[in-house]
Amino acid sequence: MFDSAGNLFAIGNSAPPSGGDWVVRKSSDGGATWRTVDRYNASPQFRTGARGVFADSRDRLYVSGYAETGLAGVSDALIRVSDDRGETWRVLAKFHEPGSSRNLSWNVLGDDSGNLYASSYALGSDNLNYWLVHKSEDGGESWASLDDTAGTASKGAFCYALAIDKYGDLFAAGGMKTGDATTSAWVRRLVP
Repeated sequence: MFDSAGNLFAIGNSAPPSGGDWVVRKSSDGGATWRTVDRYNASPQFRTGARGVFADSRDRLYVSGYAETGLAGVSDALIRVSDDRGETWRVLAKFHEPGSSRNLSWNVLGDDSGNLYASSYALGSDNLNYWLVHKSEDGGESWASLDDTAGTASKGAFCYALAIDKYGDLFAAGGMKTGDATTSAWVRRLVP
């Protein structure tokens, strides 16, 4: 992902024997050289992973992912933000749906009006995966649920990606998982 100054950003995970870190790398020379600008782990003995990256029109960078909390099988969906082209970072949002265990944010995206959207999933107490889309109208300081469904499949639904077309319509893409590990593709048009 490029910002308006031509800086290139890549996200990923490290995987040491105990836990793992969320990593953001930056290149200012088209990818010839790289440096780590964010290495995050909420708790060193547990896993943390980056999944999506977005730069808004003001070059504010957002990275979405998850952090295990320390309780067995429990994680929070997270969004971290940088206001200075990746030099410093902070947690902007943490999502943990009531009654759920695993929470993970796959993608973060913004529109021309300055609204932010985050796609994620949560594993509910009913053992269904819930497809979630959240919206923020204030730069990520507060969030509201825009879409929340388990779909019609026996294992629930996952929302992996978001896109906005030239008309400002928001589309969410993912899948519904059936009991035999088969996933059916699913796209929803949302009215933001």
